[in-house]
Amino acid sequence: MNWYKHIPLQRKILAACLVVILVPLTILVSLVLRRSMEEEIDRSIVNMTQANEMIDDRLETIVNHLKTTSAMYLVYPDIIQYVKNDFNMNRPEYITTLRELRKNVMSAKINPYVSSITYLSNRNNAYSGAGYNENYMSRIEGFAETMKTEKIKNMLSPVYETVINQQSVRTITYGFSLVDTYTFEQVGYAFINLDLKQFGQSFMVFTEDGSMDTLAVQGDYIIYQGQRVTDAMASHVRQALLERKESFAANKNQVMDLNFSGEDWRMVATYNEALDLTIVSMAAGRVLKLHMMQGMASYVIIVVIMTAVFIGVSILLSVKLTRPIRVLEEGMHQVENGKLVPITQELNRQDDLGRLILGFNNMTARLKESILREYESKNLQKKAQIMMLESQINPHFLYNTLNVINSIAILEDVPEISELATGLGDMFRYNISGGSLVTVMDEITQIERYANIQKLCMAGRIETVFDVPEEVRGKKILKFLLQPLVENCFEHGFSQDKRDGRIGIRASSEEGVVTLTVEDNGAGMSEARLKQLTEKCREQGSLCLEKEETDSIGLLNVNFRLKNYYGEEYGLILESEEGRGTKITIRIPEGEKKSYPQGTP
Repeated sequence: MNWYKHIPLQRKILAACLVVILVPLTILVSLVLRRSMEEEIDRSIVNMTQANEMIDDRLETIVNHLKTTSAMYLVYPDIIQYVKNDFNMNRPEYITTLRELRKNVMSAKINPYVSSITYLSNRNNAYSGAGYNENYMSRIEGFAETMKTEKIKNMLSPVYETVINQQSVRTITYGFSLVDTYTFEQVGYAFINLDLKQFGQSFMVFTEDGSMDTLAVQGDYIIYQGQRVTDAMASHVRQALLERKESFAANKNQVMDLNFSGEDWRMVATYNEALDLTIVSMAAGRVLKLHMMQGMASYVIIVVIMTAVFIGVSILLSVKLTRPIRVLEEGMHQVENGKLVPITQELNRQDDLGRLILGFNNMTARLKESILREYESKNLQKKAQIMMLESQINPHFLYNTLNVINSIAILEDVPEISELATGLGDMFRYNISGGSLVTVMDEITQIERYANIQKLCMAGRIETVFDVPEEVRGKKILKFLLQPLVENCFEHGFSQDKRDGRIGIRASSEEGVVTLTVEDNGAGMSEARLKQLTEKCREQGSLCLEKEETDSIGLLNVNFRLKNYYGEEYGLILESEEGRGTKITIRIPEGEKKSYPQGTP
């Protein structure tokens, strides 16, 4: 899955949107199309079933009409009398009989489905409008014998081939008994032959697209065959119907799928009880598929439009969602290239990404401020080093000069000058000694030298009190921590004629922390001045060298060195009250320094 990690977020969102939208849409479309296909198949079956039922009703109507016609013959007294007399009468009456029978036969043919009528007496004497073909007459006599044997009043024969009026035809014969209306005695039979050619219109079904064709089968005979149905196909269907003959007993309509010459056909077969035949409506599978495709065309167009809309919405959504991220990414590239430029786009967003951009801008602002402070700090540090170097111009020369002064003072017997020169020389020697760390006792000794010199220089009496326990004296601290603080006491805390002034220097150690305190009972400072210096001391690496702050350069220098050496959480703690004195506290960790930035001494 490593390849997935390298895909841009916008493409991931786009892919997720497409999956969330297109997968359900695809499933829905598949179900709709499947349902549409099923409905089209069901529709085709319904259409073919309705066509068969319509043909079935037509055939029922024809058969019922035949039964009605036969009832007319049963009440026709002349016909009954002619058959009863075996068509044998006196010469004049016989001619009349023949004429009447012929007229009756011709009138019956007004029915388009009737081709001819044959009358048969009980002695098998006949008058036939179909002619007297031996094969035909033999079949008619057989029908009569069947009716007599089975004692039935009427019958409908299956399709058979014969010769009627010197023409070979296929016909169906409807036979019924002729009964004397007075004696109720059976006198003979009448047989109505149906013209199957006239049945063609009854089997025709007109569809809108002409996709459906019809076939009518009875046993081995094809009664009707549609124009697009070939003889081979008709034979194939007839064989399939024979194999399913028993299933018609349970269901009048049968749906069949057949394959003929590599083409699929869907068929609906309906059994017609009136004529004992099967009606088959059929349609080619390719035609049904064409109808399905035409029906699905609208669905496909809708799906294409919806898919295009969903893809467009997904692209817009992914671009909209990832725009703040791209803006943020561009901002990060600017930072990588060293340009701390804030992001100006998407600032009006109120969501998580808006807050992220705002946080990025705050971060770049702080980083820029931090870099500026570091730059300023280094500049200030260099200035301080230059000032220190300037104040230490040739310290060896000064030290040697003080030794000469001390020697002259001893020779001239001026102990005060000797003491001043000796103390000042020791201070210079301490200043030029190497190393940045000294013991607490070394720093206290330096303060004693400085205090002694100040006492000689000032007219007033200033007392210096030291409280440094033995266990603290060996602790390591930064060099020159206490002298600038004590110097501030002499310079700003006391006037030249100050009497009973007091400076206390204390040191203690507890739980790994060394505490140094310088306290005086001098002039103190105002609340505003105390607040100003306290804020300066809290600033990160602050070392102010402005003109108006030069009176506090020593104090701020000590604070700067503490923070740079031990860490930002360390520094000077100032307490002062105007007219009552000032107290400065230093708290530093024992042992190694916490941090030591490059360039810190």
